[in-house]
Amino acid sequence: MNKINLNLITLFTPTPENVKGPSALIYYLIKYRPYHININIYTYNWNDISKTQLHQISKNLQCNITQIPPSLFLRLIYKLKLTKIRLFLKYPLLSYACITNSIKRILKSNSPDLIWIYPDSLFRIIKHNPEYKYIITGPDCPSLPYFRMLNDPYIYQNSIRIYGNTKLLINNLRLEKENCEKNCLYHVVGMEDWKHIKQTAPSKNVFFLLHPHYELHQNPIIDFKKAKLQLLIAGNNDFYMASGIKELIPILCAMNKNLKEKYEFTFLGKGWENICKELSDNQITCHVKTWVENYIKEISQYDIQLTPITIGTGTKGKVLDAIGNGVLTIGTKMALENIAVRHMDSCICYNTPLEIPTILQSIQENKALYQKIAQKGMEQVRIYHSPQRAANRFYQIIKQFYNIN
Repeated sequence: MNKINLNLITLFTPTPENVKGPSALIYYLIKYRPYHININIYTYNWNDISKTQLHQISKNLQCNITQIPPSLFLRLIYKLKLTKIRLFLKYPLLSYACITNSIKRILKSNSPDLIWIYPDSLFRIIKHNPEYKYIITGPDCPSLPYFRMLNDPYIYQNSIRIYGNTKLLINNLRLEKENCEKNCLYHVVGMEDWKHIKQTAPSKNVFFLLHPHYELHQNPIIDFKKAKLQLLIAGNNDFYMASGIKELIPILCAMNKNLKEKYEFTFLGKGWENICKELSDNQITCHVKTWVENYIKEISQYDIQLTPITIGTGTKGKVLDAIGNGVLTIGTKMALENIAVRHMDSCICYNTPLEIPTILQSIQENKALYQKIAQKGMEQVRIYHSPQRAANRFYQIIKQFYNIN
């Protein structure tokens, strides 16, 4: 089989756990690539990975990694904390990272068979170098998150927030309509993302693949027989869960005393102190952990993860982590989308927070059933979201699209 030389040009250095970027997706697609694909990585290192870490990642992925400095314009914007300027730009702010002459020299030096771009905000590279074949990993639909935000009550608490998200929606719709050329193949990790892109840019060559899971605990213990089950809410207290949490907390506080005594809540992330105090004041055992050394080891200690996400798109990494490590996951439809699980078979999906006390009571009355659901969820994720499976399909689609032998 002939060697395929591929250049990855990325804003974010690939890491095994997502560091200051959209996803760790790229790391696993590179790590589990077929042996005949040679990859050179050119990174703007916007996630600020140290030289020591860069060397280790290069070794782990068996790839050369070269740093590219972002444009002076973008560096000044972030250094001077002027990111609100994005509301006056035509495209999303990170679209202005490119240094086209540097990219031209890179491409000319090694004549790649394919160029892989991550994320799609680097679309200007294609505009300035149209003679190559491209694969673009979104990883999500650019405009869909902003459509969803404008349907969420959280946004309407502040008029500036309404204007800002409307403007960002327009910017990202423009971005979405770029790269419809025949030499561009576009990759997303959300089915709704795929549908939305095909509506706004019908001629775009876009495909959807399940997101690979990250590193998993080798032998997670799923045991619901204990007197008090450990329940986790993971992620920072930010706009992704703002509306869901606002509705959920009074409902948890109003649960009967007997049910409260059956659960111990832990918030893993920043900004939960006031929420935790409110629950504690209402006789719910509650803790906050703002940071842990080993995330996978930490979440494997919990029985249940509750994820009240109301804004977002693509695949939610923390949900995938939880299910893949045997943690029974209760979440909104948005939290569980694009994960190969089904309600009451391998996860629990709820429509309104009013359902949560009934679900928690049902778990206490049917522990064996919910233990099986957690087990099935873990098996589903480990099979259908395996990095090997995702990478194999990813490169297979690229080769078929470009008719590469």
